[in-house]
Amino acid sequence: MLCERIYNHFKQDVYINRHIKYIAFLFAMFLAITIFHINQPKNNSNGSWIWSHNKLSDAIDTDVLYIMQGAISKVDNINQFYNQGLRARFIDKNVYLVLRMNTLDDSDDFLNLIDNLIWQWEIKGTTILGIQLDYDSATLKLASYATKLETIRSKLPSKYKLSITGLMDWLVSGNISELESISNFTDEIVFQLYQINNYYNLNQAFVAFNKATFDFKVGLLNNHHENSTIVNNLRELPNFTGYIKFIIK
Repeated sequence: MLCERIYNHFKQDVYINRHIKYIAFLFAMFLAITIFHINQPKNNSNGSWIWSHNKLSDAIDTDVLYIMQGAISKVDNINQFYNQGLRARFIDKNVYLVLRMNTLDDSDDFLNLIDNLIWQWEIKGTTILGIQLDYDSATLKLASYATKLETIRSKLPSKYKLSITGLMDWLVSGNISELESISNFTDEIVFQLYQINNYYNLNQAFVAFNKATFDFKVGLLNNHHENSTIVNNLRELPNFTGYIKFIIK
């Protein structure tokens, strides 16, 4: 009997130890996975703009394409759409459709235009992630822009993302709370670091990027010699999520 008790006690200890080890193993795996995800950089979605002067072959090493579709301009107090850029076709990449907004428009007609453009691409088999609005809002009118974006976001089907370009002056001189409001109604803000063929003052830009309390991307010129340094420095910021290159020849 004594031997049997000792044996049963030993079996129980082994059983408990196995469970403790198993639980410890699961906990260690949970910690490892958590640390892995925390340490993963956000900037894993980089892209290229495909404007009317570009070819698809200009961006063969790009994850996401931002393809210009046209411009919205006001003529005789009526908003008009002008076709520009690449026409719908099958592309084996993820795509945003870009609209240059010379005037803001949140009407149903504008949303119908967006729906039609998306349909033209999707019927060809291309994956459309969303739309990007390229609008140069005055820095002092960001609150009004946020209101327009809220309306557009509410009308745009939820499966499509809403991306916008942003001016560096918004970050340098703008109201951060108004930018936070804009970020609440958009899926990404891409601050254009360049002005025509030159970069914004980089020291001033990095001070501004450090103020950002929301996720952002940056727009770069594809052939600028400082791109690597800029991106490496931005990767130190928790809210930096990638870059888009404007391709110039």
